[in-house]
Amino acid sequence: MLAAENLDLAFYIWQGGVYNNLETILKWQRDNFWKLEQDAIENFKNTFPLMYWVYVKTDELCDKIKQGNTNLTLGDETWSKELDFLIWKQHFDYPPFEFISKVKCPVLLLHGDLDHNTPHTEALLATEALKKAGNTQVKTHIFPGLDHSFRRLGNPDEDFVTAMKRPLDPEVTEAIRQWFSN
Repeated sequence: MLAAENLDLAFYIWQGGVYNNLETILKWQRDNFWKLEQDAIENFKNTFPLMYWVYVKTDELCDKIKQGNTNLTLGDETWSKELDFLIWKQHFDYPPFEFISKVKCPVLLLHGDLDHNTPHTEALLATEALKKAGNTQVKTHIFPGLDHSFRRLGNPDEDFVTAMKRPLDPEVTEAIRQWFSN
């Protein structure tokens, strides 16, 4: 989830699909937050390069995980990841494109073109799927030069925690403000 720094834009964005036991997941995340944060800091430099190779459609990845295939060869790299975290299991149980046709409310899709966690083409596919399902209130922004957290890429030696303290790019907060004002 993303919480905007600007208080008049403060809100949460839930990602990944519908959760059937969201309260359980949130409690688990709260109970394990500090351990997870420390693990993320320690493992980030080992994990992040692997993310560059995960360029596979979300539903295809979900299908492979459901079939028990956790050693995925993508391009010329192998992505082998423990998927024991409850939150990840929930993501893979609900491929987003299965549920996207049910979304009838206005949708604002924001994506950085330098997002190495999720290719920005996923936002374009989601836009197409929403419109195909009859949702005419879809606005999509692909921001050049922004990463997964809607920030400009900093110094390559900058650690994750420091990078996350930088503010969101002003173009993103302005796009959100304009969308709400319309």
